[in-house]
Amino acid sequence: MTGDDPIAGGTRPDSGAQWDFSNRVFCAYNSGTGVFEISLSQADVGGLTVPSTRVSPSAPTGSNDGMNCITVDAPFTTTTSTTTKSGGAAGDPHISTLDGRHYTLMRQGNFKLWGFRGPEFQTPHQLKASANWQLLVHYSGAASFMKGLLLLDKSSAPHQALQMTSEDCTWRRTVQNPLKQTPAWSVWSLDPAEESVERVTLMSLTDEIHKQPVHPTNSAKRVSYLKLSLHTEEGVVTVADLKVICRVGHQVNTRVNMHRLSDMQFVEGQIAPGRQPRQGDEEQHFTETWAELGGSQHAALYLYQSDVTPGAMLASTSCAEEETFKASKVCAKHFSHLNIPETHDAFQDCVFDACRGDAEEVADLAAEMLID
Repeated sequence: MTGDDPIAGGTRPDSGAQWDFSNRVFCAYNSGTGVFEISLSQADVGGLTVPSTRVSPSAPTGSNDGMNCITVDAPFTTTTSTTTKSGGAAGDPHISTLDGRHYTLMRQGNFKLWGFRGPEFQTPHQLKASANWQLLVHYSGAASFMKGLLLLDKSSAPHQALQMTSEDCTWRRTVQNPLKQTPAWSVWSLDPAEESVERVTLMSLTDEIHKQPVHPTNSAKRVSYLKLSLHTEEGVVTVADLKVICRVGHQVNTRVNMHRLSDMQFVEGQIAPGRQPRQGDEEQHFTETWAELGGSQHAALYLYQSDVTPGAMLASTSCAEEETFKASKVCAKHFSHLNIPETHDAFQDCVFDACRGDAEEVADLAAEMLID
C-alpha cells in the first residue's frame, strides 16, 4: 500500500474487519493501528499498489469482523490524505500524473491537462450543481512548450473562464454581457469582493510578479496560486490548488495539488491517476480551436502563430555531450537549494530542456515549480 501505512508500529499485520460503505472500502487492523480507507479507483494493478488513508483510530483485538453497508454513508468523517497528490506539466512538456507516472509529450495543440467532475453540491443559499472544472492547455513551438492555459468552470450558469498565455502572462476572465452572445474578456481584478458566495464553486488568486530578472536577458516572471473550492452545506471545501508560473514570451508551467484522496476518482485529463499515456495523448487532444473551446479569439491567434505546424507531432532530438554537460551545470546551480539528486525526473527534465536553448530561463522556471 502507498500513503498511510496500516501496519506501522503494529504487532499483528492482519486485517480482521472490512466494510463497504456506499462503494468506499475500509479495513481495520487487529494491531490497533487504525481504520484505513482503501482507494480502489487508484489501484495500480501492474505495479501492485493501492493508496490507503487512515481515517479513524481503533483498538487492538483478535475477535472482530466486518460487514457491507452498501447503501449507507461512511461513518468516518475525514478522507483527507496526509500529503497532497500533485501532478502537472512543465517544460517540453514533461507531464507528471497524480499517481506518479512521468512522460514527455512531443506534440502541439490543445489538450485537457486536468478535469474535475464531482458529485452534486449545495450552497447555503440552496443552489445545487455538480462541480465541473476543466484545465485546458496549449503546447506550442518547436519544443512544444506550454504557451496557454484555460481554466473553465462549467459547474453552474453562467460558465466562467480564466485564461493566461505567455504573450503577456496576464490573467483574464470572461465578463458576461446580456446584450452580447459572446462574453467579453477583461484583466482579472484581485478584489476578493468579486468572489460570489452565491456560486457553488469559488476561485481565489494570489500571485506576484518578479520584476528583477534572473539573467539580464530574461523577461518578467509571474508566479500564481489558484485555490479551487466548493461551497457546500458543511462550509467551503478546497478541492485543488493550482500553481502557475509564466515567463513573458517564453512558456507557462503548472502544477495541480489535490487535497483529498476521495476526490481523485473524479479527476480526468492527462494527469488523471490510473491512465496509461498513449502515443500523442490522442484521447486528451482537442481538434477544436482555442476560441471554440472557450478561450479568447486574441489568444487563439497568438497560439496559432506560435505553432510550427499546428497539431503536428514533433521529433525529439538529442543534445551533444558538451551541450548536455553545460545544461547540467546550469540546472545544478538553480536546483542547489532544493536537495534534489541529479537522477530525479525534474532534474533530468531540466537538462533535457536547457540543452536546447534559453538554459537560464528554463532552469529557473523548472526549479521554481518545485517550491511549495
